Amino acid sequence: MAIEEVALIGTGAVGGVYAKYLHAKYGNKFYVVANGSRKERILQNGIKVNEQVFFPQVISSDLKNKKMDLIIFAVKNYDLEQAMKDVKKLVSKDTILLPLLNGITASERLESTFSNSKTLLGLSMGIDAIRTTDGIVNTDDGVIQFGYEDNTIPSQEVIEVEQYLKEAGINAKVYPDMKRMLWRKWMLNVGVNQASAITGAKFKYFGQVKELLDLFRGAMLEVLEIAKASNVNLTMEDIEQIEEVIVNFTPDGKTSMLQDVEAKRRTEIDYFAGTVLEYGKKLKIDTPINNVLYLSLKAKEKIYLD
Repeated sequence: MAIEEVALIGTGAVGGVYAKYLHAKYGNKFYVVANGSRKERILQNGIKVNEQVFFPQVISSDLKNKKMDLIIFAVKNYDLEQAMKDVKKLVSKDTILLPLLNGITASERLESTFSNSKTLLGLSMGIDAIRTTDGIVNTDDGVIQFGYEDNTIPSQEVIEVEQYLKEAGINAKVYPDMKRMLWRKWMLNVGVNQASAITGAKFKYFGQVKELLDLFRGAMLEVLEIAKASNVNLTMEDIEQIEEVIVNFTPDGKTSMLQDVEAKRRTEIDYFAGTVLEYGKKLKIDTPINNVLYLSLKAKEKIYLD
């Protein structure tokens, strides 16, 4: 099955960047899913990335008799339930679903709702994109990592998705052990996003403040223990590599979670430390650092959202 008609839901910083490439390459065969005021805003103002505005085709959740070959999910975790409702009429048994959400639960949630479709594991790694009041500022496109859990011999649909993305100029890579890559990024987020959000630290401080690095590492070590108990192939070497990347990252850059806290937006704490606590309880593994991070950030969020 050739991939022809594709929809993307979620045009924030990450989704907006990929929508730009897909619209430029595939034109009226590519759609953004939006409803209500968001739909009207895109129709009237378009999507702005690096000062360039484009106007993708917009389809709504009430559209009938239109099925997609591929649907890309670029929403926040807490918006996934609504996103699944919004795309329900666009999904058939042949539709490929590609989530690019943080955390490790998105594919499971998609599979439970669309059990007859083809759900991949996916993530966006290394993308540098910030949503501002004047559009999206994007300095690094990063790479989409995706596939089924085991891609030792990639399936036909995985090969087709890779080709579809690459032909649009999107860097895409299929890994043999995609579950490992998903958990690896989750471990990174549990460490750097939460440590930065609770302390207000820019990336440069991870290489300058020992206590911050200890907090960052400690949160990841708890994920490492959970991974070992869950037969996921993460190692201490992964933590060391992640630390090296972070301490050498854009010095004045900020994690997405810190940006959310500073803008007093809802965070994805439930899908970072929250998931760590769930696994820890189930596997009888102590997770004291993530417990404190969860309580602190959850309290902080509830106070500023009040």
